[in-house]
Amino acid sequence: MGQIARDFRDLSSADRTGRSRPFPVIHRIGYALFMRLLWPIEREVLEITAAEYPASSEGIRRQIDTARVIGFENSGAGFFSNLAVADDAPVLSETSPLSGAYGSVLGIEHGMGFIVFLKDGRLQ
Repeated sequence: MGQIARDFRDLSSADRTGRSRPFPVIHRIGYALFMRLLWPIEREVLEITAAEYPASSEGIRRQIDTARVIGFENSGAGFFSNLAVADDAPVLSETSPLSGAYGSVLGIEHGMGFIVFLKDGRLQ
């Protein structure tokens, strides 16, 4: 497994150790959500995606600027980051999913592909 994948596994399992989380807590519909800033790989994938969609690139970048990760899952074959963006960020007209990026990762034979999902015009 490549260094990036090991880092994600380590970070996601750390949340289950009972250590306090360094992220602010928000409450929505009775559930506590833990938020964090985008990791560099998440931000880079979103920036590459913005470049691939010139008509929406400014809106995507404005959403990236306000994006917070509210959920993360390491599936063992990849990962899913669930995002929330500010209500006042522009709504995108693109259809989900967006083709994200492709990256080579040491130890992963065929590299990693990334897909960016939208819900109601917002990064998810």
